[in-house]
Formats: sequence, structure tokens, C-alpha cells
Amino acid sequence: MIEIVNHSLELEHRVLEGLMHVEIHTAPIARKAFLALTPDCFYTPLNRQVFQLIKRAYQAQEGFGFVDILVIIGQGNDHLHDHVNWMMDEYSNLHVTDSKLGSDIEALQEYSTLRQQVAIFTSSSLEIPRCANSRDAQQLVADSVSQISSLSYRKAKHGSSSFEIADNFFEG
Repeated sequence: MIEIVNHSLELEHRVLEGLMHVEIHTAPIARKAFLALTPDCFYTPLNRQVFQLIKRAYQAQEGFGFVDILVIIGQGNDHLHDHVNWMMDEYSNLHVTDSKLGSDIEALQEYSTLRQQVAIFTSSSLEIPRCANSRDAQQLVADSVSQISSLSYRKAKHGSSSFEIADNFFEG
């Protein structure tokens, strides 16, 4: 069986740390990030929860820096609190730029798309042995390939990434 790397914990942490470094809801990179990212972009449940807290604070036009998120978590969720605290301790803002954060966000989206594509492939490969005949199996494969390619096509359509679309939106 082929093993595919479908996530990067380091990348997830860089994106979350980058967002918490920005911490201001009016920053253009924050707007772009929240237009582009969804919780599904994060593979690990803890990182997904942290993103949801950051996004909620962003939507409420509140601060979403490290300390802000720790305050939101508060008491009662020690595991999540420890996770954000660890991220804050490990954080180094030496290389945080809008351009780097933008690249990391796009890479995170690519991992998310890859996970969706692998899920479609895996599901269809498990269904093939259950097909009544070769024609049904071929149709299943064709449908799966179509779904997989449409995930990539949506992103590449017209040569625009979601960041380019967001840039155009904010520039008028």
C-alpha cells in the first residue's frame, strides 16, 4: 500500500501561530486567511479547535493573539490550554511575513484537498470488488477520477487561487 503524507503538523502550527501573531482583525492577511481557511484544513482536532477559536474571535472583531486565545479557553479545557501555551512557548516570530503566511495557508489548503482526494480514492477502491461487473467498476473509477480532478479544478479554475480572489475583492 502506498503511504501518502496528507498533513504537516509544523505547517498547521505555523499558520495558527502566524494568525495569532497578526492578532488584528483588520489586517489584510487576516481577512484573506479567514476567507480561504476552514476547520477542515486542519488535520489534528486540537489545531482545528484552536482555529475555530481564532476565527470566532476574528468574526467578533476581538483580538486573537496568543494571550487572547488562552483567555477564551479559560479554565476547564486543560488539554487545549496546554496546547496553545506550548505553541506560544515554541513560537518564533522571526520569519512571520504576510507572504510567508499566505504561502503556508495555500499549502495547508493543498493538504486538505489531498485528504479529500485520498478519501474519494480509498472509498472507490473499496467499492470496486463489490461491483456486479466490469462496466460498473469502470464507471465507479471514472466517477471517482472525475470527483478527484474536480477538487483540483475548482482551485485552479481561471488560474486564480483563493488568495488572488481575496486580493481582487479587497482592492476593489
